[in-house]
Amino acid sequence: MQHAVRPAALTDAACLSQLGAATFRDTFEGENTPEDMARYLADAFRPEQQAAEISDPASTLLVAETEDE
Repeated sequence: MQHAVRPAALTDAACLSQLGAATFRDTFEGENTPEDMARYLADAFRPEQQAAEISDPASTLLVAETEDE
């Protein structure tokens, strides 16, 4: 199994959105109301928001991938 790290691309936005939302939910769900959580996730983890962060020249987002040999 090989691992690779690369800069995030705009085509990663949807996957990063899903991963970010799931990670945030798992971490903070117990500290928020369901309504607040849903509202925050719908705004902060939209694919468009992730694409904007990927495109920001002041940011560096990296993606780690595992490749089967």
